[in-house]
Amino acid sequence: MYTFKGVVNKLNINNLVLNKKARVEGFRDEFILVNPNEIKEFCLDKSNLIDLINISSYLIYNFFPNSKIYLEYKDDPEYDDFDAIFAYIINKDSIDENNNVYNELLDEFVKLKKVFPSLYSYFYINVQNDDEFLRKYKMKW
Repeated sequence: MYTFKGVVNKLNINNLVLNKKARVEGFRDEFILVNPNEIKEFCLDKSNLIDLINISSYLIYNFFPNSKIYLEYKDDPEYDDFDAIFAYIINKDSIDENNNVYNELLDEFVKLKKVFPSLYSYFYINVQNDDEFLRKYKMKW
C-alpha cells in the first residue's frame, strides 16, 4: 500500500495499474505529448513505464491541481543510459509557492518510483512557473 498526501489518503498501486487495453492505447488524456512517437517508442521495451507515468499524474494533480503536464522524451547523444521521459508541470503560481509544493511532491514521487525500481532513471518531473517551456514549443497556455 502506498500512501499519498492530501485528498487521496490511501491508494493501492495495484488498483491503478492500467488494464491491458489501456496499456496498449497508452497515456492518460491529462498528458500533452511533446514528441509522441519518440515517447511511445522509448516506452516499448520498458515494462510498466507507461503505468508509472500514468499513476504519477494522480500524484502530480494532488499537488498541482490547476496545472498542465507536458511529457517530453529526451535523449543524451553521448550516453544511451541517460535517455528519459520528463514530465513538465506548467503552473502559473509564484516561484516560491511552486518550489515549496514541488519539494513536497518530490518526496512523494521518490516513494512512488521505489515501487518501480527498474524504471527509476527513466522518468523525471519538473515544475515550470514561467512561459519558457511554452515559448520553446510555441504553445499557448
